[in-house]
Amino acid sequence: MIIEDLHARLMEHANKGLTAIVSQKSSYSYEELLSSIENMRCILKKRYSSRRCIIIKGDYGIDSIAMFWAGLLEAFIVLPQTHSSLADSVVVEISDADLIYDAQLGIFSSVSNTKSSKGIHDLIACNHAGIIILSSGSTGNPKAVLHDADKLLSKYKSSRKGYTTLATMLFDHIAGIDIMLYTLCAGGTLVVSDSRNPQKLIDTAIAYRVEVIPASPSLLQLMLIEESFRPECMPNLKIITFGSEFMTDTVKERVTSRFQPHVTVAQKYGITEIGNPATVTKKDDPSYFKFKEGLLEYKIVNDVLHIKSMSSMLGYLYRDHVEAFDGWFDTQDKVEVDGVWIKILGRVTDIINVGGQKVYPSEVESVLQSMDNVKDASVHGAKNPIMGSVVSAKVCLYEAESMASFKKRMRVFCKSKLEPYKVPVSVEIVDYLEMSGRYKKVRK
Repeated sequence: MIIEDLHARLMEHANKGLTAIVSQKSSYSYEELLSSIENMRCILKKRYSSRRCIIIKGDYGIDSIAMFWAGLLEAFIVLPQTHSSLADSVVVEISDADLIYDAQLGIFSSVSNTKSSKGIHDLIACNHAGIIILSSGSTGNPKAVLHDADKLLSKYKSSRKGYTTLATMLFDHIAGIDIMLYTLCAGGTLVVSDSRNPQKLIDTAIAYRVEVIPASPSLLQLMLIEESFRPECMPNLKIITFGSEFMTDTVKERVTSRFQPHVTVAQKYGITEIGNPATVTKKDDPSYFKFKEGLLEYKIVNDVLHIKSMSSMLGYLYRDHVEAFDGWFDTQDKVEVDGVWIKILGRVTDIINVGGQKVYPSEVESVLQSMDNVKDASVHGAKNPIMGSVVSAKVCLYEAESMASFKKRMRVFCKSKLEPYKVPVSVEIVDYLEMSGRYKKVRK
């Protein structure tokens, strides 16, 4: 299994005396991480050898990471779970889990679960480890994405540059798993903050001389508001990566003007269903990226990106059935293409249809973000009996301003930069914008 090759890499890092994980509370070497992994393996083999699917409840930490690693080494199917509104019983039913490990409490709980989905059964039959990542469908119904661990982890065999990396994403998110695996497989140090508050993340990055900060554009926008998020405050910083959602031109320009040329700004692309394929960012415009050759196939259908990759999921696990997957995956990402370079314009589901005209929320958000006194903005569609939908916006301001004054100023400003149908019809001034647990804007 690939995980065994990656485990050998951890041993190499241990022999060099490298540090694996640091936080405000503690620091762990690769030797200590390996010891914890071996302890977890012993527990699984001696007490739970008949179990095959384990839910790991917790965030980044020595115990949760060690159990994730140990589970894969013992050919378990692992499901990391940081935060979820789903009850344990629902997660168990969806995932076919028969064991729960609470990393914070250090407690194991066996679960009576005799049901075995075809996807789970096939992995067990060939003694393959698996990874389940919770996601939600377009309808919001819970589902679980099942991966063959060998296929998903194969890219990390080439991880070579060991950076000190800030763990900004969640432990149970595809981007968070990617950050953890790349950092540890390359011999880097994973820096864990005790809070994902933007200022706290910046303080942690400064204190531990972080070299890489991965973030969603929404998180970057919040960090840019803080005065200490500057290259002179973090001289060790080498790379800022962004992904998970579209980055507006305004945020891109703020990041690049503040940090380049001292810091590389790179775009990453990843989806729960296909993993995190290796990409290259266009040097003169980080809005564009391309996939490294030979690792996957892609095509553009009606301006929407479709991907076929060896790292793609085996399928979806639902409460009452399994939806197998084999072939091309519709990412639902609208794109613009410039030769080999791809630019993400936004999700198909976010596009606002105004009387037959398509409006990308990110385009309007970028204009609003460039206005004086606007800290951040979120745009969504509102139903309209005549036009079908109209553009609606929520804005956060630096300083208090009357609604009448702001609306008048906004309309004049937007009309000079946008077509009339793209100008927000309604606007709401709010203290903060709603974000998901993964620091992505919730547009509603």
